[in-house]
This record gives sequence, structure tokens and C-alpha cells, in this order.
Amino acid sequence: GGSRPGIYLRTDFYSSGLRGILTHEFVHLLLVEVAGGRALPAWLNEGMARYYEYELGLQGTRPAAVRILQFRDTDLAKSAALSDTLLSLTALESQPDWNSQTDTSRINLQYAEAYMAARFLIETYGAGSAVEIVRKIGQGSELSGAILEVTGSRYQDFREHFAEWLGDWKDPERTSIRAYIQPLNGIMDSADSI
Repeated sequence: GGSRPGIYLRTDFYSSGLRGILTHEFVHLLLVEVAGGRALPAWLNEGMARYYEYELGLQGTRPAAVRILQFRDTDLAKSAALSDTLLSLTALESQPDWNSQTDTSRINLQYAEAYMAARFLIETYGAGSAVEIVRKIGQGSELSGAILEVTGSRYQDFREHFAEWLGDWKDPERTSIRAYIQPLNGIMDSADSI
């Protein structure tokens, strides 16, 4: 917005980093358009931007660079769920509060949790569910009403289901290779002890 609207980027990042930032910021612009300019909860806005930043990045030329960031977010959010330090989604609704954070660990957890909340929506309720919630908000629904209409769950139940899902969540990609890695860990431990 403002007198010079657009997306401004530093250009000294790796190209995959630039594409990720551009994707993230472009998703914000698309969500504003879908919502008709209405304010969105920060966790949904930032979570969707992070989700598509990763999804499109994994299809790019350096998917491993994106995957490590994705793993960092999933591990951070799941760890918070398991240690009962997960931030409440209601505490992550205000975009001004989100933007005013200065504690790096809190900022990282906000993004990680928002990403996993978007992933929860998409994996549990379908690929278009998150965008449909944005559309409902754009049509005048409150967040709780939009979630109820799209998911069939009250917002409180949705938040509880998300926290349970996150605590039980297993990365399908890592699960498939865990059987191969566990014996290697034993071999590496033996080699280290020698």
C-alpha cells in the first residue's frame, strides 16, 4: 500500500530464498484480495503464506534448502505442543501484535505454529478449506463462524483438535525412512565409541 505499493525485497539472498520471500509476500496480497480487504487473523494469514512458501519452494531447484526450514518449523511447533508451551491461536489473531514481537524465539514459534495450523486445515479439511475460511471472512463472517461453516467445528473445538493433531503428528516423509536410519544410528554410535 501507500504511495509506492508493491513488494520490496533485498536482492542479496540466494535465488531460492528470494523466491520463498516473494511467494510468501505474494500470498499475503492474494489473501487480502480474497478477503476483500478485511482483516484476517494473523495465524491464518501468516500460516497460509508460510505454507505456500514451502510448498512452492519444494518444487523449485533447491528443495533441500526449503525442506530444512520446513523441518525446523514442524519440529518447533510439535515440541511446543508436547511441552505444553504452544501459543493459543486466539493469542495469534492480531496482526499488529504479531508484527510487534521482538523476541526471536517467540517470532519463530509464531511462524512455526501458524504454518502447522494452515497445514492442519489443509490436511484435515481439504486443500481449499483455508482459502474458503478467508473467503467467508471476506463475506462478513467472523473467524469463529467461518471456521464452523467450513470445518463443521466450533473455534474452541478446532483449536483443541489442532493441538491434539500437532502433538500426535508424524512427518510422513521421515516416518518412511526411520526404519533405515535407526540401525544406522546404532552403527554410528558404535563407530564413535571406538
